[in-house]
Amino acid sequence: MKLLKHILFSQIVRGGKHCKKNQADVTEVISNLDEKLKSVLRNQEYEYLQAYNIYVKRKEKELKSLVSALNEKNSNNNFKDMRISQLEVTISKMRTQAFKYEGDIEDFKKELKSQKEKYKMETEEKEFYHK
Repeated sequence: MKLLKHILFSQIVRGGKHCKKNQADVTEVISNLDEKLKSVLRNQEYEYLQAYNIYVKRKEKELKSLVSALNEKNSNNNFKDMRISQLEVTISKMRTQAFKYEGDIEDFKKELKSQKEKYKMETEEKEFYHK
């Protein structure tokens, strides 16, 4: 029995040494895989950021062209709006003048009517006295 115990113990010790060697190998493999994974992830991150940077620059260029086109379109609208405002002011002035002229015409008509009546009365008076 002692022999059996000794054999088992020696196999366990050899197995433990073998286990420690395997554990060291596994730890080294895991470390290598971890480093390789980190390297791959860094490369992917770098490539992604480059592609994203290119995408952003393209979008910025598109936005700038849209903004410039919109500004150009609005500059024409601003000119048109300014011209419309000027014309509206001119129309308003002309209407005000037209109302003033209508008032003046009415005054002249009243004055003319008054003068005609006065002339008629004077003419009648002259005819009356000359007869």
